[in-house]
Amino acid sequence: FHVLSSDGTRKMSSATVLCLLACLVTLTRGQLGGDMAALLEELTNKVTALEEKVQQLEDAQNRRVAFSAYISSNSPSINSAHGADIIFDNTFDNIGDAYNETSGEFVAPYDGDYFFILNLDVTMEFGGMQMFLNDQYILKADKDDPTSTHVSASIVVAMKAGDVIDVRHMHSTGHIDAGHDSVFSGFLIK
Repeated sequence: FHVLSSDGTRKMSSATVLCLLACLVTLTRGQLGGDMAALLEELTNKVTALEEKVQQLEDAQNRRVAFSAYISSNSPSINSAHGADIIFDNTFDNIGDAYNETSGEFVAPYDGDYFFILNLDVTMEFGGMQMFLNDQYILKADKDDPTSTHVSASIVVAMKAGDVIDVRHMHSTGHIDAGHDSVFSGFLIK
């Protein structure tokens, strides 16, 4: 009548609990009257609702989505071209496989809130970058200091499954340095 959980503890299955409740009702029916059947039905409904909630929590826990991508050192620098995609062609990690290293697009596998952060190591002439959600501009980052060689931006975006995020050049000036200093990352918050 016991089930071992993943942590090794013994737990009674819901089927066992219901069986024991049914036996209890049968044994005490004569003593407690018809109220026991109503109580059994109420308890059965509560156990069923709890099982559904546990399943929902387990499903949510298995919906992990996270990536961190960089521009490979095979391309020492990426020339800017207004509106061209900035493709981070290698990943440190890609949990859930939502980031495409070939297209540079992140496609949301689930509805939810996602956090994205972008850090670029650039030349002093670099004009900036823009982030798009389904081809709609949502964020830009440029350099306020002309001597700066870094551009950073972060954002939380509510997305539907199938929505697409991509990053593009804002101007046609400067270069992005390749390697681990230019990184695009994101993850599902909830």
